[in-house]
Amino acid sequence: MHRSITPERILDAVNADDNLGFCTACGDDASNVEPDAREYKCHSCGEFAVHGAEELLFHVNDD
Repeated sequence: MHRSITPERILDAVNADDNLGFCTACGDDASNVEPDAREYKCHSCGEFAVHGAEELLFHVNDD
């Protein structure tokens, strides 16, 4: 997980309810991402590492 993706950043995205996701490889925001998205292609870095904010909540809580 990219170091810029913090629990606070994820919670802000979830609370905004605007279908935001994050690339776990480069840390960039991704718009129009389903909440349960996993491994979508990142438009910034090209990696298949975009996850929906709600999906990332599960990963942050597992740490």
